Amino acid sequence: MAGQPDFALDYDKLHAMQKGMHELIERAGGEADTAYDTMSTLSTDEHVSIFGNVDLAIVFGVFYRDSRARFAEGEEKLTMFGDMFGGLADALFQQDGMLAASAASSVANAKADDWQAQKEAHDDWVQDKTAWNDYLDSIGAGDYFREHPDADIYEVCQGEDRPEWCKDWENDENPPQPPGPEPDEPPAEPPSEVRYTGPDGSSVKIELSYDDHDNVIKEETTVTSAGGEVVTLSTAYDGPPELHETPDGRSYDSRDYTVVSESPDGIRTVDHFAINDDGSGTRTTTESYVEDGERITDKETYFREGPFDKWHSDHGGGESGEDEDDGGAEIPESPWTTNKI
Repeated sequence: MAGQPDFALDYDKLHAMQKGMHELIERAGGEADTAYDTMSTLSTDEHVSIFGNVDLAIVFGVFYRDSRARFAEGEEKLTMFGDMFGGLADALFQQDGMLAASAASSVANAKADDWQAQKEAHDDWVQDKTAWNDYLDSIGAGDYFREHPDADIYEVCQGEDRPEWCKDWENDENPPQPPGPEPDEPPAEPPSEVRYTGPDGSSVKIELSYDDHDNVIKEETTVTSAGGEVVTLSTAYDGPPELHETPDGRSYDSRDYTVVSESPDGIRTVDHFAINDDGSGTRTTTESYVEDGERITDKETYFREGPFDKWHSDHGGGESGEDEDDGGAEIPESPWTTNKI
């Protein structure tokens, strides 16, 4: 079918294959009670007495040593082969998890934006309604509209028996406008949690935290596969948005922030972005992982010259293999949080 991928890989099945290979190795290398293994523990003299021939006893000893050596080599290679499946599964899930987190972040941002827009619209209506009621009281029309809340002042003042206060309204050069119908009032708190669950049991959960002015200051995303593998991603902002505009009219946010990601294989990456008012900045990436039982930490520093430039590994700028987009250089899609929904 057009548009379908040539092949697809299921990382949960890859993890199952890795587990199956490891279990096979454990079974094959476990304590054996066969006559073959029992014979391997005997001395040469005992072998001679059993086989009745010294040459045959020696041949058995050589055969056993060679076969065990080949088994050990096969065990090592089978372990490595199984780990290849696990490594591929982790890499695929890490990539898919980041894509899922990004997509879910966009949806959560949209929900937060929608809540903010509804709140602003309702707050504006309340303010206009208060100003309008105060004005009606000032011209003596307050009681009339409290008794007739659905009345239209334009229709009322065009009637033959119109009230006296209509003259004051008509003679006013700049009267306030009627507020119109009340818009929908959003929940008291912004959305703080967005969650999606797939038919296979996989899930994406996004939690948002706000400051006292309803600015998103932290985003936390957890992606869980059907097999229980987990990828987490969190972004913490150092305060409310600090918006700037370039001469060509593009906007960007200059606040500092930190992104922390953790993959199923235990790799933890911390990216700290220090952004200047002109959009230039420094990105410090620290990656830690366990290798041969020891935790290893790698650290890299990147730079950019402007709000929409790529990050590079030296002050000289230019393209390099380590360049990559910040992804948050422009105004973040309104930081979001979660609500008790």
